[in-house]
Amino acid sequence: MPAKLEVVAGPNEGQVFTLTEDSKVTIGRGETANFRLSDTTVSRTHCVIEYFGGEAVIKDCASKTGTKVNGDPITAHQLKSLEAIVIGSTKMRFVSGPAPAAASLKAQLDEEAGDTDELAKLSGTTLAHYQLGQVVGVGHSGVVFRAKDTKDDREVALKVYLPEFAENDEDLQRFIRAVKTMLPMRHPNVVTLYGGGKTGPYCWMAMEYVDGESLAKTIERLKESGNLDWRPALGVGLDIGRGLFYIHSEKIIHRNLTPGNILHSRLGTAKMGSLILAKALSGALAKNVTVGGELLADIHYIAPEQAGAGGPVDGRADIYSLGSVFYALLTGKPPFQGSTQLQTATWILQRDPPPPRLANPSIPKPLEKIVLKMLAKKPEDRYQTAGDLLAELEELPK
Repeated sequence: MPAKLEVVAGPNEGQVFTLTEDSKVTIGRGETANFRLSDTTVSRTHCVIEYFGGEAVIKDCASKTGTKVNGDPITAHQLKSLEAIVIGSTKMRFVSGPAPAAASLKAQLDEEAGDTDELAKLSGTTLAHYQLGQVVGVGHSGVVFRAKDTKDDREVALKVYLPEFAENDEDLQRFIRAVKTMLPMRHPNVVTLYGGGKTGPYCWMAMEYVDGESLAKTIERLKESGNLDWRPALGVGLDIGRGLFYIHSEKIIHRNLTPGNILHSRLGTAKMGSLILAKALSGALAKNVTVGGELLADIHYIAPEQAGAGGPVDGRADIYSLGSVFYALLTGKPPFQGSTQLQTATWILQRDPPPPRLANPSIPKPLEKIVLKMLAKKPEDRYQTAGDLLAELEELPK
């Protein structure tokens, strides 16, 4: 059974390397490395992983900075699933073995749901200078409250994270750096971040409150009504495309663009959220989007290179994700929807999406062509920039 290395921090963050049975691979920054990293603190041939009979052994190759597993320097170590590997400034996670049984996965998810239920009890209390009102959203890492900022006298959406979100100083400093990076960012199609910090055991961030609904709810409502009009979908595509153009120009890759992370205001404007994860997805944050190596983020909307195809995760992955969101708005469902996460990931890697006009013949052919190009398996076959995508979308009749 294939195993994989997930890069969770460092210059190649988001990249996934697949290990096949009975193989030996080298990891480093040199041209001869099987898994090549762009991390200048990594040796040309830094370490090697031997994967035979379902067992993986990692060996340091007399590297300059050494190889660590779970924080301890090693010369040779038999890897277990979900162990952390650090070489240079790159942190990876080894994932092996079958997906957890449905009952086991459900139990773990129920446990996490219990944790967020505890957070929800903060409603009606005060955290820092925020009065927490009703819960307006629940995720795997925390709970979003409608809140009153008593310092600046404004309404905000306050996300409060589980205590383990920043369980050590490294995670906390990473979160603080991410908040500082995001604070200056202003765009009409990006949810504004007002501030962030830690009070007691809880990290939190205060954001613009958007009066509306998540695009996930919009898609569900459209699906139930059968009112799959392509014109509002085009409006959302243009809005989020403009948002992507802005964040990409700021050297930010979203990496987790899903309907649940897009807010549709009652004024008709779409805004992307969860940008903080784009800058801080590692450490405890990374653990909050996986259970037993399974992605808890909405896997239906990730690009092939994020699902295991390998290669760099750049702006073209966001373009693929927007294509999947676009597809769901046009048809009522994502392009690939397997019975399990593993099956969905396999289809993302191996199958071509059914043309959306099969489900919704009212879609103009030029729009269908654009969406299918966004969903190309190979990044080089997609639009190379959000600007390229916008240029074609803006030419369509409204």
